[in-house]
Amino acid sequence: NLKTVKESVGDKIRLAGNADASCTLPFRSPEEVAAEVKKCIRATALGGGYILASLNTLIGGFLVENIYTDV
Repeated sequence: NLKTVKESVGDKIRLAGNADASCTLPFRSPEEVAAEVKKCIRATALGGGYILASLNTLIGGFLVENIYTDV
């Protein structure tokens, strides 16, 4: 749980990731991608130190419209 991790160690380390590269980015709608991104940001925004990411690269199976989704 990203919020739990942020609350327990978020002032000691920087967190990165949590946009689901196995299900959300390749198979969900742009609206579902935006909702997941917003959830990640809400869980980690307080105090900063969060880097929103999926992986360190883009995978061929990602839907193009999900990569460019506005939040």
